[in-house]
Amino acid sequence: MISINPSPEDRRCQCCYRPTEELTPFPKAPNGQTLFKTFRNFSGCIGASWECYDCIGLSDKEYYKRRDEDEFTKIVRKKVEDIKNGYK
Repeated sequence: MISINPSPEDRRCQCCYRPTEELTPFPKAPNGQTLFKTFRNFSGCIGASWECYDCIGLSDKEYYKRRDEDEFTKIVRKKVEDIKNGYK
């Protein structure tokens, strides 16, 4: 089967970063899908985001708040800053 819009390779919600194994399937979704593609305003640009049942209904403001509070995101951002600054 070929998927035109495959879900993210890491199979995580792009808002809360929980893996698909921990997510609630969407009611009435075919095959028990746990992630759906939606579009959000990212700093003036419209971009795609794969989100879980708990996150897809959030406003853009609530989305950024949840995403920014996530510990995984903080760790990744720290690593990115370290790389930019030449640290390992």
